[in-house]
Amino acid sequence: MENGAAVFVPRGLFDFPLERARARTSYDVIELGLPYGMLRDVLKQIEKTVATPLRGFGDLSIDEIVQVTGLSRQDAFLAKQREYDEPYILEGPPALIEEVCRQIVVRGLRWTKGGRLFHLTGDNNKGQAATLLLRCYQRQQRLHGQGERIETVGIGDSINDAPLLAVVDHPILVQKPDGTYDPDIHIPGMTRAPGIGPIGWNHAVQELLAWR
Repeated sequence: MENGAAVFVPRGLFDFPLERARARTSYDVIELGLPYGMLRDVLKQIEKTVATPLRGFGDLSIDEIVQVTGLSRQDAFLAKQREYDEPYILEGPPALIEEVCRQIVVRGLRWTKGGRLFHLTGDNNKGQAATLLLRCYQRQQRLHGQGERIETVGIGDSINDAPLLAVVDHPILVQKPDGTYDPDIHIPGMTRAPGIGPIGWNHAVQELLAWR
């Protein structure tokens, strides 16, 4: 979830204890990222350093999130409930954007861009989370003497999905809201599926199932 900052595993899914996991309701949670409050503090530090407002979801009202993202009010309310990732608005000349990104990196954190927003995260990404989960499934197979290879699929539309697409067997890129494909994603063997967002996702899955 939230750019690979945490892996939520239904309790009892695997027949072995998960390292570094903590119990949370009916899940075992493996956290790879930093708590939201720490990210908010860093964003405000950088805001002061560059002397430019950096408005994150923690600064925006529900109506403002609706306006920025195009989400419904209900979805905007849910999107504002952050735990490990702070989306923020960054507009201005290239030099300003580069400096904000540099300030994030020198603090040992990461930035990425998904759709209309930048994201401030800990030292985590979707590829790390997917790899961790795959290793759990592979360990489960070994425990039960199963030798069939697990095939993995990743579907995304923005540069923040690139780490996920880079580690799966079948990387699939769907169209962005404007109908284009992200020009910055170049993954060997990647398929470009027609369709925007969920429509492209559905098409890609149907094609995979038909191929299998």
